[in-house]
Amino acid sequence: MKSLARNIQLYYSYTVFANLLIIGPIITLYYLARDLSYTQILSLQAISAVTVVLLEVPTGAVADLLGRKKSILLGACTMAVSIFLYGLGTNFLVFAMAEMLFAVGASFKSGADTALLYDSLLKLNRESEFKDVISRGSFYALLAQVPGSIISSILFEWSIALPLFISAGFIAVSFLIALRFQEIEAYEEHERPKYFEQIAKSTHTLFTHPKIRSIVFFCMVYLLFSRTGFWMTQPYLKAVHFPIRYFGLLFAGLNLIAAFSSRWTPQYLKLSKGWSLIGLMGILLISFFGLWRLQSWWGILFLSLQQIARGLYRPTTQKFINKHIPSTERATVLSLQSMLQNLTIAILFPLIGAVMDRTDIFTVHATLFAALLAAGIIMRTILKRSLSAASRK
Repeated sequence: MKSLARNIQLYYSYTVFANLLIIGPIITLYYLARDLSYTQILSLQAISAVTVVLLEVPTGAVADLLGRKKSILLGACTMAVSIFLYGLGTNFLVFAMAEMLFAVGASFKSGADTALLYDSLLKLNRESEFKDVISRGSFYALLAQVPGSIISSILFEWSIALPLFISAGFIAVSFLIALRFQEIEAYEEHERPKYFEQIAKSTHTLFTHPKIRSIVFFCMVYLLFSRTGFWMTQPYLKAVHFPIRYFGLLFAGLNLIAAFSSRWTPQYLKLSKGWSLIGLMGILLISFFGLWRLQSWWGILFLSLQQIARGLYRPTTQKFINKHIPSTERATVLSLQSMLQNLTIAILFPLIGAVMDRTDIFTVHATLFAALLAAGIIMRTILKRSLSAASRK
């Protein structure tokens, strides 16, 4: 039991270094410095998403069948190599190769770390602490990005690739930490199903369980808009003539807001009971409206709203979905969720990039506001019906 308790303590340091990519404030500038268009930039994200779509479920099944720790280690190693390759890249083809490699690593890691944490707590009869542990882990990870954001802008002025090389090093540290995790076997050896049986069981669970199905669909819609908002941040700052030398300080402040928001997740869940998920969409909606209408430095206030939603999102959704997934299928179902999210991004991101190349950033935010308003109305109806159907069973 001591080794399982150690998993929980290790999770905090692991999640800090696994997410310590200090490239957020400069990544769009890095792409532009390498002469990429916005269509190419978002096409890279689509390439990554397609790779995840192809690999997410197979790697999730590997985590459930062969071990979460093994999957985490493979993911960390591959992601570190991919980010290092990114720093060496000078053209779209190299970036596409690095993006696919990064997606391979992310697929192995996705779901496996959360599954290891939840099942460690489950075996210790402490699963009620999950939302607090994952909230605290998100807080530490986001807090670590505050100095990282400041440093990245300084490093970028010295060498545009240096923030990427350092980020690769941080991922390598997460690999070393993960070596100390205690493995948790989802199955006893004699009852372990075959590979395709595992995928079939988990797919059936996702699509037939009304709560899991509705939460996964919500995540597909929400993350499309949330990630689009991230890629719009630096173009917006350039459009309102915010000095590039202050990008690092600004992103440090935004990460600080996200960090403290993640720590307030338990309070948010209590205050927003019954509309926690739709509340996240509402925060994004207000943000897009403000960025569309203000068109000035004051828009930074509305960028802050996106960070509040960012901090709340993972602890909120993971708390809801993990409560309903069987332990033997946890990593596979979470991988199916990620696959569907990335499928949506793969289809729509190149179109969004093409729109960005042909219009201004303020029109893009107006379009995002209108689209999210419509999506939010539909999503509210779906969630209400699905959760009501689940309560009658």
